[in-house]
Amino acid sequence: NDTEQLVSLTAPSPPEAPLVNPTSTAAIIDNSSVAEALPDKGQKAPSERFHQAVPPHILGQLVVRPGDTLGIMVHRVYGSFRNSFLSTVIAANPHISNPDDIDVGNIVQFPTVDFLMDHQSPPAYIIAFDELPSLTAAMLRKQDLFEQIQLPVRVVPSWSPADGLRFHLVLTGYFDSDEAANRYLSLLPTKTSDQAMIISNWSGKTVLFSDPYGGGLRLSPLTVRTKIEK
Repeated sequence: NDTEQLVSLTAPSPPEAPLVNPTSTAAIIDNSSVAEALPDKGQKAPSERFHQAVPPHILGQLVVRPGDTLGIMVHRVYGSFRNSFLSTVIAANPHISNPDDIDVGNIVQFPTVDFLMDHQSPPAYIIAFDELPSLTAAMLRKQDLFEQIQLPVRVVPSWSPADGLRFHLVLTGYFDSDEAANRYLSLLPTKTSDQAMIISNWSGKTVLFSDPYGGGLRLSPLTVRTKIEK
């Protein structure tokens, strides 16, 4: 059956938001490795006990896969590539001597890099498909989502006093209105759309570690027809 589905329209990208290195001295360990280190199953993980104090300076760790370079991994984690991202990751991983030649199986640590929101901009709406507690879990879920909907999905890390460090899986880009975002959701398989949410703003206490709006990519659900096999 033919079903109308979304394609992207590239709008002029807004000025690049300034990025600053966080000043926090408290790290949050990737939750995927915390459980193994706890001697008592009833004991709370460090991220659960301390995440309300200050933002972390570490997002988590990833294992190098075949074909990976540090630049590819930087793009995968932060949603885009910038020399400042690469320099920050290299500084956090002194064991890496050549960012273009890293050994498969190596572990790479990814620091947080704050994204400063422009709260004066017009409202924008993004679709979040899922929310995970660790970078490793988010990357695995990202691959699952791509296989389900065949559309670009990004990981947007954030921290808040209430929720700690979280990783949203969002559609790359943004919509101009809630109506347009909902119209797009109606075109997705029910299994995917039922779990999705539309986000139009972030709490003033939320710290973002990536551009949630896909670098200025405006989306429209009514541009072209594509075939979806049911």
